Amino acid sequence: MSSRSSFKVPRSSKFKHVFGNPFKKDKCYEAIRLSTKSTDGGSHCAVNPKFIAVVVESSGGGTFLVLPLEQVGRVPIDAPKVTGHGRPVLDIQWNPFNDQQIASSAEDGSIKVWHIPEDGLSMDLDEHLVDLRGHSRKVNIIRWHPCAEGVIASAGYDNEVRIWDIVDDREAATILKGHPDTIFSLSFNYNGSLLASTCKDKKIRVIDPRAGRLAAHGLGHPGNKSSHVVFLGDMNMLFTTGFSRMNERQVAIWDVRNLKKAIKIDSVDSSSGVLLPYYDHDTRIVFLAGKGDGNIRYYEVSESEPYFTFLNEYRSSSPQRGFGVMPKRGVDVTACEIYRFYKLHNNNFVEPIAMTVPRRQSSVLQRDLYPLTPSDKPSMRAREWIDQGLNRNPNLMDLLKDFPLLDGEVETRDMRTREQREREDRRASTGRAEYQAVRSPTSESPPKSPPKSPVRVSSRNEEQRYPTSPETNHVSTRGQNGESEVQYVRATEVSSKPETKQRDPIQVTAKAVDNGRGSSLEKRRPSGGGRRRSGDFANWDIDTLRLAYSDQREEIVFLETQLRAKDAKITQLEKENQYLREKTQR
Repeated sequence: MSSRSSFKVPRSSKFKHVFGNPFKKDKCYEAIRLSTKSTDGGSHCAVNPKFIAVVVESSGGGTFLVLPLEQVGRVPIDAPKVTGHGRPVLDIQWNPFNDQQIASSAEDGSIKVWHIPEDGLSMDLDEHLVDLRGHSRKVNIIRWHPCAEGVIASAGYDNEVRIWDIVDDREAATILKGHPDTIFSLSFNYNGSLLASTCKDKKIRVIDPRAGRLAAHGLGHPGNKSSHVVFLGDMNMLFTTGFSRMNERQVAIWDVRNLKKAIKIDSVDSSSGVLLPYYDHDTRIVFLAGKGDGNIRYYEVSESEPYFTFLNEYRSSSPQRGFGVMPKRGVDVTACEIYRFYKLHNNNFVEPIAMTVPRRQSSVLQRDLYPLTPSDKPSMRAREWIDQGLNRNPNLMDLLKDFPLLDGEVETRDMRTREQREREDRRASTGRAEYQAVRSPTSESPPKSPPKSPVRVSSRNEEQRYPTSPETNHVSTRGQNGESEVQYVRATEVSSKPETKQRDPIQVTAKAVDNGRGSSLEKRRPSGGGRRRSGDFANWDIDTLRLAYSDQREEIVFLETQLRAKDAKITQLEKENQYLREKTQR
């Protein structure tokens, strides 16, 4: 177990003063008979920018309440509800791509999808759009796919995980039966290609949900109480909560490619409530809310040491029974809000809590807090993901698109996708060395041998769907928004290691891709030539010259953007310095 040094807040973090701001009572939802049914992994509250849904107590079946978000105050006892389940509802989740579709699962083993009218319910709703049957026992968890339209993952007390296509098929597309006991949590990764789970057998599993293959697994927290897992966005990392053998609450971070041992693990306290993790990809903050607690802790995570750092804690004297979370596209960007919880209280009311970053000029739009974020548009159809095996990152949106830059204001946000950042980072680190070696008049390095045919390692054998092109000697894949991309992996880097087949598939894939990350100029240089010396520019073919020019132009644009951002930062610091000088002279 690591030391408590992780609780030292770095001075450089701009989120170290994040605080919880509960809404006033007249902005809360009162007199709701909240369900007393407990569940592992499910949520009794779901929120989107239009509606709030809450599971309520009922006799003889399962019902939940759906209200327009602005309908605050006291809820009438006869308010219309969604009915139709024969047993209590255990989980509800809004469709991330349709604010009027909500899925629910219940003790009767069914999963139903409902359509909510634009203006909300005017009478009880008992007609569902889809009724998914297959689990033999109660279904405690449902999760929508983050990129593919109409795909749901579910987990039940029959110890099965099922993948459903609600658009074209009513039967489960995949049934995963590898769990020997109750499943506590499910989490898709950033593009939905992998699914992580925690189980009563204390193991963490990473699954390829389409191939039905266990990609990685390892022993998680040693305590007997339930543990939970969440993927950390587009990082190859997991964040888990659980208990130690001494029943201390723990948090840990793991490398997806090696689950044999946690990268870092820390004790939190000795309370008995289960910690539920909520991850904000845009700020890289994990919020921890304990059932039965009144507190919300938050940590900043990173891909390098110290991996996670305790930031602060929201404290409340009233314990929470559960939470709903507003999608990022529903937060108030004019108030520096980065996250919003909807807290279920024991005394039957729901309280919104805005997690806010304090700024001196809160009336001025704080653009650095809002990078591009996943939108409400799917990046692919269900059949593209299930049958064709495509992987695409979420479509992104700009939360500040309706707030144009003011006169003299400079865009300081990084508006690039992760793929663009990685390509430019590789260029920045290797491009200079490439060009220096090409242009150096004293370069005596021998020419490189032509690259061998590349092989792409994939959990879904994507090289069969996207065959190697003999003319260009590469494997075509699809990018974030469907654009064509190319990934290179040298065959010798995989085939030269006879033990590769015995290794974990995820480790092999990650290693092969990492080894294939070199300079784009080196990879795409025609195979007939090695590294060129100075004076050979006249002999370069037009494609190589164009590539060199394009790489240089992209680097120039990137450096110019950095320069503008630094100029804007200098201007801001000068204004603050002038303000402080005037204050001190008074």
